[in-house]
Amino acid sequence: MDNYSERIIAFRLAMSMANTMLKRGIISNYDYKKIQQVMAEKYGISLSSIFLT
Repeated sequence: MDNYSERIIAFRLAMSMANTMLKRGIISNYDYKKIQQVMAEKYGISLSSIFLT
């Protein structure tokens, strides 16, 4: 994926799934934050990006 907007979409999709798992009690807050860090690294996105809010 070379396009930044495609990477943002892929990151947000992954985080949407992680959020669903968090809400259902499948993962903890710690797990959610770890997933967020790993996905940000995978997609080359800064967690301080204005596009992630």
